[in-house]
Amino acid sequence: MEWVNLSMNQSMGNLQPLESITISIIYNITSDFHWWPDADADSGVLADIPQWAIDTYMGDMLWNRSIPGEVGYEPSLPVIQNLADSIVGSETDVYSILRSIFLWNYENIDYDVGHPDLRTVEETLAAMDGDCDDQSLLFISLARAAGVPAWMQMGMLYNNDTDTWENHAWVQTHIPGVGNVSIDPSNDLFLINRPDRITTYTDQGIDEDMEMFYFYSGVYGGPATVTPILVPEYYSASGEVQIPFSHMR
Repeated sequence: MEWVNLSMNQSMGNLQPLESITISIIYNITSDFHWWPDADADSGVLADIPQWAIDTYMGDMLWNRSIPGEVGYEPSLPVIQNLADSIVGSETDVYSILRSIFLWNYENIDYDVGHPDLRTVEETLAAMDGDCDDQSLLFISLARAAGVPAWMQMGMLYNNDTDTWENHAWVQTHIPGVGNVSIDPSNDLFLINRPDRITTYTDQGIDEDMEMFYFYSGVYGGPATVTPILVPEYYSASGEVQIPFSHMR
């Protein structure tokens, strides 16, 4: 993705009480398709995970959602630890661990946007469904419980039906020997970063920053103008993405 830096120095005059001003900014963005086709062969084991990832993206991290309480990554919960053990077993290959969690999520957690509040991982497990945020929090908690650092990315996802950008969240994690990779549990995408999304925030491992972005700031969706450019290497004649089955479900 390429961003063009813009600057503006424009006097807004003197605003009077109760007056407001609206500023519109148009971004021209080029977003590229990316995937990691050799991750299974190149993946290291748990012992190869770099220390920076362990220090920043392991353990519990909660932020306040006011009502009914805190929400976030909770790998220390017994129900999460037991579930991670049942999914992963004694596996130490990082790619295999992540793929096992991804397949479990695909087979067991339904997509649902019928609830207004961000759920805890226990609430998502009890319902066995959730939206993009809920599924990402659950995936991250399971990955951390299995020893793999993982964290949330947030941004906007293009909706082709409505020609708009919509808020979205997904997972980033680190595979030693490969690097940082993307997983989108709610869209059934494993190690695929499609060009129909824009990342506006990456969790830095700081709970206050995560809470501030999620609940009090962020970027909200709106109308979009998207010009698709199909690259033969990645697209078939019909325009559908060509991805090996092992990188989907």
